Amino acid sequence: MSTSSSPSLPGIKEESASKRIKLDDDGDGDGNGDGNGDGNGDPAQEEKKEETTSSSSTPSSSSATTTATTTTSSSESLMNLPKPVSAPFSSTSSTNTTNTTATASTAIPPTPRPSPVLNRCVIMFSSSYVRSLTFLGNRLGDGSRTDPTPNRLTIHGDRDILLSSLLTEYLLPPLQKMGLIVPVSPKMCSINHMLKFHTLPYLNILRNGPSSPSDLETYNLIDDCALPTTSEGRSHLFRYLQSVVGASLHAVAMLQPYSSNVKRTTCAVNWGGGRHHAKANMAGGFCYVNDAVLALQGMRQKFGKTIYVDIDIHHCDGVEDAFLHDSKVVTVSFHKYDLGFFPGTGPPTGKKGVVNVPLPGGVTDDMFKSVFEDGLEKIIHANCEHSQPFKAFVLAVGADGLYGDPIVGKDGWSLTTRGLADSVRFVSLLCKRLHLPLLILGGGGYSDVNAARTFGVCTVAACEAGREGVLSRLPDRIPDHEFFPRYGPTFSIHTEETTKGDYGSEVGRRGRKVWAGVEDAKAVIEIAVQSVKGGNQGGFSYNDDD
Repeated sequence: MSTSSSPSLPGIKEESASKRIKLDDDGDGDGNGDGNGDGNGDPAQEEKKEETTSSSSTPSSSSATTTATTTTSSSESLMNLPKPVSAPFSSTSSTNTTNTTATASTAIPPTPRPSPVLNRCVIMFSSSYVRSLTFLGNRLGDGSRTDPTPNRLTIHGDRDILLSSLLTEYLLPPLQKMGLIVPVSPKMCSINHMLKFHTLPYLNILRNGPSSPSDLETYNLIDDCALPTTSEGRSHLFRYLQSVVGASLHAVAMLQPYSSNVKRTTCAVNWGGGRHHAKANMAGGFCYVNDAVLALQGMRQKFGKTIYVDIDIHHCDGVEDAFLHDSKVVTVSFHKYDLGFFPGTGPPTGKKGVVNVPLPGGVTDDMFKSVFEDGLEKIIHANCEHSQPFKAFVLAVGADGLYGDPIVGKDGWSLTTRGLADSVRFVSLLCKRLHLPLLILGGGGYSDVNAARTFGVCTVAACEAGREGVLSRLPDRIPDHEFFPRYGPTFSIHTEETTKGDYGSEVGRRGRKVWAGVEDAKAVIEIAVQSVKGGNQGGFSYNDDD
């Protein structure tokens, strides 16, 4: 279905249909099968063209609101997005909230000249991609945003529109000016790419509808994964699936290995991805297809042994099941595991290639950090000493661990955007130190505003490998823009920290219970590490010839 027939979205500029090119067999869409997506088969030529274009181009002065799309062509400049309404990463204090805009004099001083950025990040981002993420089918109507039917099927509301506006008007321009990030218009995949994990009968039902009512139950296309009843609705849904999977595969194709003194793409971000619950022939947890599994297949094939780390509050059951018997993928999941909590999987396990770290409700930023950073270091160190070293890293970030997530409710975690961004920053610097290409995917998050905040801040955190300390320079105040009222009453890019009520870790029995759960999680990690060191069954130890 062409995008011209879809209603326009606020703050999103229409994009030419010629830019939406399907991926080819190697997953990059350039038609040459080399897997780097540059169209010429030579990464060195792509870098040379980009440097030439960047040096001869100046930022556009057009309105940021109407500019949300970029191009993947190496012959066109990707750095010409407009300046933000206010200047993020300013050298002045971020605590001044009396002004919502910043003058040019508060921008980062041009001297002294920083060292050249060698570790570049790319983000899958364009107007057509945002439109695909936003328009899904309608169970009873035509699937359009203006459809009055109350049962309009959406997965994440308008969080992608909010995120798009934050990125375009606030976060991306200064990061681009520093050479830290490049927006890339992602390509859509074909059904053949999905068939590398999903079954053909299942995909046919997603695209064409069930042959009998019982198919919906069989493939779990009910409740949160309900299938649109109209062909128009299913067309919107399948386009969404092609867009999400295509973006994750395109991100994998853009990644390059580390090499000395050469500018390279070592981090790729797709916030629309991370659909980690879907199985080969079954939907689940708002996930119809599993782009994370398909991306991991690409990472494993391109780089070798890959570690997948998931910090969504829900266990990554679909990803774990897909790689249970694969010696080249290790899954590490930090999640909440409790009776009746979806998906009901993820207890500590002795299975090879799996490290499940259950955490209790009420976990705060400091608690999470104490488990996540130290535990991840131990897991990677033990693997390097006693098994094949990791060659690549995939991180899935969910925003549903934030305090007050509307779907998780009172049983959730008490994280903030700062805590999640610190985790992304830690992984970014860890991968830089270990020379691991990094793919970052999104995940859950059902407060549209808070999810947009989270992924916006984490975009900056992902650039830490390019310039350490850039996250600490992000001002707290969100500038005035189209969706500014949605961020009230604080108008802050960060969510507020809390230790109160059912979520909190206040002094007393509740606090002791949460800390006890955190200590249990640390013990789980120690057991997994000892399993590797001792050569016991379980953990994540494999022989090189497995």
